[in-house]
This record gives sequence, C-alpha cells and structure tokens, in this order.
Amino acid sequence: SQTQSTLQKTQVEKEELQAQMTRIEARVEEYNNKTAPLINYYKAQNKFHSITGVGTVTEISEQLIALLDSL
Repeated sequence: SQTQSTLQKTQVEKEELQAQMTRIEARVEEYNNKTAPLINYYKAQNKFHSITGVGTVTEISEQLIALLDSL
C-alpha cells in the first residue's frame, strides 16, 4: 500500500541519515584526536598561522597569499 511504501522509504532515509551522522562523528573524533593537538604544538614554536577559510575561493586565496607574504 501507499502508506507502507512511504513508511519503508522513511525508514531507509532515517537509516541513511544515521549512517551520515556516524561518519561525521568519526571525522570529528579523528580531527580532535589527531589534528587539533597539532595547533598547540605549532603555536609553541611560533609556526602556527590561521585564516578564517570563509568566503569565495578568490577571497580565501587572497588571505593565504597575504599570510605567506607576511612571513
């Protein structure tokens, strides 16, 4: 029936969303365990520099170039 088909579709969508959430959580955990600790490591050596990374590709490129030019 139409209702059963809709319920099955909803269940599949729910399972797909849960799988996506699991992958996102794993990526965040990986970042927190392996990448984030490097920030303090490089800050302690005065080798850490950051940009916001928000904007168009051109804007971000300009931020990176300005940072590199300042080093």
